[in-house]
Amino acid sequence: MSVSAPNVVVTAEELLTLLPLVRRTADAVSREYSGNTPPKEARS
Repeated sequence: MSVSAPNVVVTAEELLTLLPLVRRTADAVSREYSGNTPPKEARS
């Protein structure tokens, strides 16, 4: 995953503030598509 924008729209520092959200989203996508079955107690 990546996030980019022209520097006339947002600064590099502002983009870096999105890093935690990007990492959480990437982790969630990775878990969803890993092919592993979640533990029984975690399933709904």
